[in-house]
Amino acid sequence: MTPEHEFIEDLIEIRSKLKKQLGLIEAGKMGTGGAVAASASEATKARLKRLIEDFNDLLKENASADRT
Repeated sequence: MTPEHEFIEDLIEIRSKLKKQLGLIEAGKMGTGGAVAASASEATKARLKRLIEDFNDLLKENASADRT
């Protein structure tokens, strides 16, 4: 396996884990115990969504670069 393919696989794995965590937060399954304010939870969701978008962009860029 080439380093480029390993990099892409790592990006996919990390993106998958971010999506899983986002899903748990959105479903209310992340036990905050009331210690985390709703605004902090919303900020975390927004950041996770941006990160997932960034990983999608990285995957698109590397997929197109891999074809050249």
